[in-house]
Amino acid sequence: MLGETLLMALSLGAFYSLLGIAFYFSWEGAGVVNIAFGEMALVVPYVLLLLHRKGGWSWYAAMWPALLSAFLWAPLLWMMVRRLVGLATLVFTLGLAFVLQRLMVILFTVDYRVLEVEWRGVELGGILWPGPFVMLFGVSWVVILCLLIFFRTTMKGLAMRAYLQDKTLAALLGVSGEGAKFFFLLGGLMLTGLSGFLFSIFHPFNPFEGLKLTIAAFTVALLTRGGRLAPLLVGGVLLGMAETMAGYWAGYQWQEGARALALLGAVAWRSWRDVLE
Repeated sequence: MLGETLLMALSLGAFYSLLGIAFYFSWEGAGVVNIAFGEMALVVPYVLLLLHRKGGWSWYAAMWPALLSAFLWAPLLWMMVRRLVGLATLVFTLGLAFVLQRLMVILFTVDYRVLEVEWRGVELGGILWPGPFVMLFGVSWVVILCLLIFFRTTMKGLAMRAYLQDKTLAALLGVSGEGAKFFFLLGGLMLTGLSGFLFSIFHPFNPFEGLKLTIAAFTVALLTRGGRLAPLLVGGVLLGMAETMAGYWAGYQWQEGARALALLGAVAWRSWRDVLE
């Protein structure tokens, strides 16, 4: 039982790392403090449900246009990147989060839903691992591994990493600031949509769950700066472990407390690092 719980913690940790990377791309890369992160992520499962249940699409056929719907926000956010800076983006996305939440409540009500994966799962070690768990574990870790390889071994990835480390120096070396912002904007949206899909297959959701995703993403994103993805990976795993083990030892109601303590710890850590630097 404990071994299964630890595996679930690693899966949840990889998912939280993915959230943190998506938020960090928008925050440090594109310059957008995206408070509407969670609501944008939830649009993906709602689009999938709409196509699957109302449109008659198969689950797998509806999955792809649902994931692509994450890019619908690109023109709006790009316009914001070009016109707003700093806290102005926070205020704008805060209003956008409220509008999206209200629209989802009107269109889909506040009922909890979960995407039912049409896959039984795999049996390993005499234990049947459900399809949602396997998808959460596999997709999260594969995407993270691909991102690490991209940023460490490819010329494009090294250029984007240099932009995150020092935007002025990167510009002197020929890295386009506009191009880098657009890259991180699209990359952040892609990971946001994927995160919303993964969240909806293992956790019941309604329009108010977006705040939970935003807080988790912000908590992990606070742990790094300068283009380093390793702290995001470690932070996500630690958050997943803390939340899962709190639920295992003390009960489900303590998971929210563990998440709140993690946020306070991340804020304190970031403040301490800023003072030292």
